[in-house]
Amino acid sequence: MSILKEIKVKKRKKAWRIIFAIIVAIALALGYYYYKQSGNVQEQFNTDSASRKTITSSLSSDWRVLYKEQYELNFPIAWTLAKIYKKEWENVKKWDPIARLDDAYLKLDLDKAKIAVENAQANLNAKLASKWQESDINISQAQLESSRATLDANIAQWQQDVKTAENNLAAANKDLDNAIANLEIIKSQESLNVGNSREKAFTEIDAIIPLVDKYLNETDVILGVTKTNKSLNNAYEIFLWAKDPQTMIDAVRSFKAANDNFLVFSSNWRIYKSNPDYAKIWDYINNAVLLDNLTYQSLNNTISVLKNSLPSSTFPQESIDASILNVKNNIVTLDAQMQKIILSKQAIDNSLNSLSSKVQTQQNSIDAFEIKVRLAQNSLDTAKTKLENNIKLANSQIAISEANLDSKKDTFDPRELEPFRVAISNARKWVEEAQRKLSDAMLVSPIDWIIWKLPITKIWTQISVTAASSPFVTIINKNSLYVEAKIEEWDITRVHVGQRTVLTFNSLENVSLTGAVSFISDKAETDVNGIVTYKVEIPFDAKESWVKEWFTTQIAFEQVTKENVLSVPFEAVKEEDWEMHVILLNKEKRTVEVWINDWDNIEIISWLKDWDIIRY
Repeated sequence: MSILKEIKVKKRKKAWRIIFAIIVAIALALGYYYYKQSGNVQEQFNTDSASRKTITSSLSSDWRVLYKEQYELNFPIAWTLAKIYKKEWENVKKWDPIARLDDAYLKLDLDKAKIAVENAQANLNAKLASKWQESDINISQAQLESSRATLDANIAQWQQDVKTAENNLAAANKDLDNAIANLEIIKSQESLNVGNSREKAFTEIDAIIPLVDKYLNETDVILGVTKTNKSLNNAYEIFLWAKDPQTMIDAVRSFKAANDNFLVFSSNWRIYKSNPDYAKIWDYINNAVLLDNLTYQSLNNTISVLKNSLPSSTFPQESIDASILNVKNNIVTLDAQMQKIILSKQAIDNSLNSLSSKVQTQQNSIDAFEIKVRLAQNSLDTAKTKLENNIKLANSQIAISEANLDSKKDTFDPRELEPFRVAISNARKWVEEAQRKLSDAMLVSPIDWIIWKLPITKIWTQISVTAASSPFVTIINKNSLYVEAKIEEWDITRVHVGQRTVLTFNSLENVSLTGAVSFISDKAETDVNGIVTYKVEIPFDAKESWVKEWFTTQIAFEQVTKENVLSVPFEAVKEEDWEMHVILLNKEKRTVEVWINDWDNIEIISWLKDWDIIRY
């Protein structure tokens, strides 16, 4: 039998097998339909379509709500509690009284101290007499003149020290301003290099698209996968994989994967190319690498098909060899273009590292100049303080000398008057101490906050000088709520200061608040199970949400946001034998590749297209 007749016989057999399979499928479908109708059973399921959304993945944790700003107050003296003015959770203004000790005895003690001052002053007034000799007066006069001359000489030197410090400060400020200006120049120059590298990557990615399009189309002409090229290889289709049918299966599968990825990538690229944001070029570089790998696999599998094909009149060995050579050349050209993209990616990395390194180096210089400015400012402040204090001290000494001279000229003997002055000083100290104790008997708020804890509620209770661990009253800023979370060691690297979070609460339904990480502890803690954790603080604005202290909180640390990604509902994707799949509306189970999710939707990166209907 000739090859042509053999092909016709095989086609007729293939057609009868297809017709028989269709008849069996129709019979099974009708049987299943009438079975369902007879049992009056209606399958319940949800449907949705693959669509494009913005997805934000997150890291989840939970902990408690606490108050950040607290102020603990104690009575500085021990006494009996006489009155309480405020209650727990009551607002207080600055200087509002909170509680008072019994002050009757303290007022009596203050009255006694004032009477003691009046008596001491009266005794001094009764004892003022005595004279100094002329020689003592002359010596004091000479000492006074010497002190005045010394002060005039020293003032000039102290003022010169201040002038020198001012000049040093001006020079330090000038150096700091120059360093800040140089930082902006470095940022501008290095940012230009980063931009040039990203533009180069943009050009190389744009160049690889027509190559991939051409090579995939040439592969399709050989394999006849798509409708466009299906009929071109009918004459020699059965000879393509004659030696090894598995090569054809592998080639078709890899071609579909590459072609689907190319259609998505080229569509996204056209949108991006119309209004490119070079800061996002990194994602397209990675996608281009993925496309290159898929295309490379498809071309290699096509070579395997050709090598395992039998020559025929419609597809002689010369054509097979020419096709293999052409595909190999395509691989070489594709590799060369991909190397350009990889080199441009490395150039972006190098320019970003250069920008970071040079900015950090210049910032270190700025920090050093800032320290120099602070030191110069401190030197200036010290010089001014020295000038002021030395002048005050010298004037004080001159005033003492003048007073001493005046006292010697008067008829009073200072040695006789000293005991009376000491008595007046002691009495005044008594007044000051009694006044302080009377003030300490009243506990007042130093700020406009809220009474949080007031453990003692009964008057005439004996108050002791309490320790810091058991204050008499604690006031808080009600608006200083924050969440203190314990993040395990394998997750802490995914958390950073300033990171946006979403907070929900077990006790409040439909309440979702946002916050940002403000603090990450460097100190590790170990819980009872031996798990290492790190404390993370997240302040937030409670607004009118009724959030309270110790509410159990769920925290979602936002990680990655991707826009315009193909996605389906999270619950529609199932896992079986380490593979993810979805069920199409026609009950076909289709394996898919997934990426990030936000617990509501999950990204689909292959094997589905826009508006495919799924059931779950």
